[in-house]
Amino acid sequence: MQALAAAVGPPQPAFSQCASSNRFDAAIAADVATAERVGFTGTPSFVIGRTTGGDSLTGMTMTGAYALGSFETEIAAAAGTKSNRTH
Repeated sequence: MQALAAAVGPPQPAFSQCASSNRFDAAIAADVATAERVGFTGTPSFVIGRTTGGDSLTGMTMTGAYALGSFETEIAAAAGTKSNRTH
């Protein structure tokens, strides 16, 4: 990871300090646990619909990379409208 970071250019001392700290471990673990409980198995993951708090989702989930038109179609369907875009 250090070599990749060096290639893209963040300041190395600051990056190394951040990467070696455990500062964000608890937040990351909580996000992973929530994602697993609601059935997400990869990234990126999206909910088109509503979250109802906690671990409850109402709507369609999309996991993976999709074209913009796919999102537009699913959002229009969730909103009860017709998408003007074809894909």
